[in-house]
Amino acid sequence: MDTVDTMNIADLMRRIGEAARDAQRTLAGASTEVKNKALVESAKSLRRRQNEILSENAKDMATATEKGLSAAMLDRLELNE
Repeated sequence: MDTVDTMNIADLMRRIGEAARDAQRTLAGASTEVKNKALVESAKSLRRRQNEILSENAKDMATATEKGLSAAMLDRLELNE
């Protein structure tokens, strides 16, 4: 997927939504075993990339704070271990 720098936010969100719908269709007919494997692999990927994800989230938090997002919105945005 392209970076946010090379496309507008609406296009990015449309692409993410389409990818999510495609994944939902694929998993809807999958067996429990396949669904469980997908969840386990997703969890492994999140753990492997935890430092990267938290680092990027810290940047998002700084930008959101600078833009004046409310405490409630910041709370929803912030990720932790």
